[in-house]
Amino acid sequence: MNNSVVAMRNVLTQNDVIPENICVIHDDIDLPFGRLRLKLGSSDGGHNGVKSINQELSPDSYYRLKLGLGRPPKVVDPADYVLSTFSSDEIEEVDFLVMDSVEVLQAFIEDKEIAIKKASERRIIDVV
Repeated sequence: MNNSVVAMRNVLTQNDVIPENICVIHDDIDLPFGRLRLKLGSSDGGHNGVKSINQELSPDSYYRLKLGLGRPPKVVDPADYVLSTFSSDEIEEVDFLVMDSVEVLQAFIEDKEIAIKKASERRIIDVV
């Protein structure tokens, strides 16, 4: 993920894709666990994969579907946190998160504004 620019370059050179039809999906520790956010442009938020893609594309030229992981406890390194396994309490919500992400991406193909709304309205259960 940290060197995503390589895959992005391949997609762009082998296909006739305009950046505004690209949706990069990535985790985001600044979003509460289970939340989705779809938006055009924004900062990389310290995400190395997004930093890598921004070497090839303008940050404001492509969409990003962010999947919320929530903030790690202060004693846990963020890199270790994003690579750790989900807790048993989180597993059920992860299944819903994947299904809802697919629905958002299907909507993205048809109408980006509807997809943005779907992402912001997704259901979420409380995970302790």
